Amino acid sequence: ILDEEGGDFRARAVGLAFHRVIELVCKHGPDQWTPERIKMKSKAIASMLLRDGYPSTEIVVGVNRVIELIEATLSNEKGRWITKPRQSAGQEVQISMLNNGRWVNRYLDLNFIEDDTMWIIDWKTGAAPAGMSVEDFIKRESVRYAAKMEEYALAAKAAGIMLRIKKALFFPAHGVFVELP
Repeated sequence: ILDEEGGDFRARAVGLAFHRVIELVCKHGPDQWTPERIKMKSKAIASMLLRDGYPSTEIVVGVNRVIELIEATLSNEKGRWITKPRQSAGQEVQISMLNNGRWVNRYLDLNFIEDDTMWIIDWKTGAAPAGMSVEDFIKRESVRYAAKMEEYALAAKAAGIMLRIKKALFFPAHGVFVELP
């Protein structure tokens, strides 16, 4: 089943559920999220997936995928750093900017301030497709999302952020953190 952009509805639903759960992880901190606690969220994850169009006959697969991505994030040093609680952190924060006479609204997956730097992190829950190396997949996705991440940084500056801004992608399926120029 393909969505309007040609992507798989399953992958989109998994990504949305991951974003919702990882938002809670960021609020409470990674130390509060044991594998047991994550698994206890299975019913809630299933509800999220179903609401976002995941096929009910495959729901166990989807729930397991979300749990795998959360656990992979929390077992990764950069993933734990990203998800540690910070007063300055915001998840799914809307930013707006005027672009060619039109207001453009965007949502930051995660942003926080650390060491006089504003970090803008985008979660990428996809995995390298069959026949493609992880390295090639990460390169492709980094190029694919570079302009979007730059737009986020420009919108943050337009909103008055005077700090240095760093942009990064995190791929939980591969445990890869990529800082973008």
